[in-house]
Amino acid sequence: MGKRRSQAKKGGMKIGSAIGKIAPYFAFITQLTEKDMPTITSQTTTIGQLKTVGNVLFGRVSGFNIFKDAPQFPVTRNWAGLANKWTGLGFGMMLYGHLSKGTKFLPKGGQIGSIGKKLFTGGAIGGFFDAPAQGAPTQQYMAPNGYATSSLGVNPFSVPTGNLPLVRDP
Repeated sequence: MGKRRSQAKKGGMKIGSAIGKIAPYFAFITQLTEKDMPTITSQTTTIGQLKTVGNVLFGRVSGFNIFKDAPQFPVTRNWAGLANKWTGLGFGMMLYGHLSKGTKFLPKGGQIGSIGKKLFTGGAIGGFFDAPAQGAPTQQYMAPNGYATSSLGVNPFSVPTGNLPLVRDP
């Protein structure tokens, strides 16, 4: 009888462990591709959809799109994207884990808190590189030929030249 309980508990721990391993990647990929889903699903073949997902993941993070025959995506930095459903869910799970330390009636607090930290991290990173909401200001860079340009058409890494005043006279 004791063995059955330990085996059942062991199986539950394995499921929690698997969820903990998958959660940050799921949150990251879901957050990063959510606004580009119409573009992804508009591709006619599964290979085309996978290429578009690859370009979303690599393009939004690094600016380099690995598939030239699929839609191209620029690098985005979106500070407002840090607050999203995954970071909120992760924060709530971390709070649950913290509250369960002092009580006996909240089960699996440590495991839920650990998964919450991973969801929070994956969601925050995915949200930072996520496409901004319509009309929201952002910085976008794309490096198709190795040259970075901003959405204003200016190289953001260039050093200004000319006679620039260091101190303004009153």
